[in-house]
Amino acid sequence: SVSENLGSEVALPVTGNGSNNWAVHIGGTYDSVNGKVIITYNDYYQSQKGFALVGTVSGYTVTWGTPVEFEAGRTQWTSAGFDSVNGKVVISYQDMDNSFYGKTIVGTVSGNSISFGTPVVFQSSETTYTDTTYDVSAGAIVVSYLENTGSGGRVIAGTVSGNSISFGSA
Repeated sequence: SVSENLGSEVALPVTGNGSNNWAVHIGGTYDSVNGKVIITYNDYYQSQKGFALVGTVSGYTVTWGTPVEFEAGRTQWTSAGFDSVNGKVVISYQDMDNSFYGKTIVGTVSGNSISFGTPVVFQSSETTYTDTTYDVSAGAIVVSYLENTGSGGRVIAGTVSGNSISFGSA
């Protein structure tokens, strides 16, 4: 027999219409340097812009900082990974206002907030279902995604430098 302790649900501090707080296309990662959780999402009631939240876990609850916009355009398919060597959060997503291209942005956590560099396009065609992780042995961020113009599932590796990232070939 296995038992577990669960805390109470904690709502994401997003905008809404009455009881409809719509955070969609949610991603997340853990910042092991700062001991924080980072959640990424599209805020439906803020023109579907991309936002990130920094959370602090204590016991069985999470306390959220203020949402920070990482993309002023409409976003979908957000995902996040953490580069533990450089101490950076990397968010991948679809930019709906830029021909549905795949983009990545590097973030730096400070306290309960996060700041961002400039977004980088990693796929210049319609990109969906992003997933982002970090390969510690290779020192590389790895983004997997579906390229929707016929190439199917793809993977691309990138290297973080400061507040930016550069990619190899998919």
